[in-house]
Amino acid sequence: MDINIGNETYRISLRRHTPDGWEPDCFHDMEPNFRRDHRADGHGTIIATAEELDDLVNWWEEEAKQANAGVSGDGLVGLTKEEIDKGVEWTLFVELISYE
Repeated sequence: MDINIGNETYRISLRRHTPDGWEPDCFHDMEPNFRRDHRADGHGTIIATAEELDDLVNWWEEEAKQANAGVSGDGLVGLTKEEIDKGVEWTLFVELISYE
């Protein structure tokens, strides 16, 4: 999901790493509310404030942290002990993709 906050555009992705490698990004599917509650430009990039982006990132980082510890939250189901023992892990990526 691409989010613009003024002169910066960030790409947010949520992926699970397993012993077989990285699974596809699922953030777009897991976070429909943010997209629904904000307008987008002609390219589909969501327009938001820096505070809204920070809140979104902080919320999902905490969800990933809890899921990786085996605790289910509102966004992610906690990993099982078996998954944790195998090294499965959720990671939220936040990448600056353009700066004007």
